Amino acid sequence: MVNPGFRAILREISLLQRQLGNLVDIGFTSGWQEAGRAGAEGWIPPIDLFEGDTGYVLYVDLPGLAREDVRLEMKGNALALSGSRPYERGEDPESVFRFERPHGAFNREIELPANIDEEKIEAQLADGVLIIRLLFKQPKGGREIPVR
Repeated sequence: MVNPGFRAILREISLLQRQLGNLVDIGFTSGWQEAGRAGAEGWIPPIDLFEGDTGYVLYVDLPGLAREDVRLEMKGNALALSGSRPYERGEDPESVFRFERPHGAFNREIELPANIDEEKIEAQLADGVLIIRLLFKQPKGGREIPVR
């Protein structure tokens, strides 16, 4: 029979492996580069990115944050996402049994492909998910040139 304390240690090791795996995966999405990393006191919100016929859709998990807690801006050719989630201490801070939810400041910059129309970027925060729509630039209208 396995010691219950040993099982708890194995669960913690498994959790650490998953978290390290997530860190290694950040920034490896084809066609996109992550321009920044969070500092030791910060965290990086997870994202999903999809490409469609008209552009990209970026989903950012930000549970518990309000619109006022999030800042989104263009910095050159990068989309910069920043904000902060306050630390919730609970009723008795000394009674913490497990502490997994990230808190504090976050910063994330994602370099955009050149074919994004910066003037048509739309963002909406609903149910803890920030949805950012990044439309492709429309090709400049061409015209046929008659040969005389």
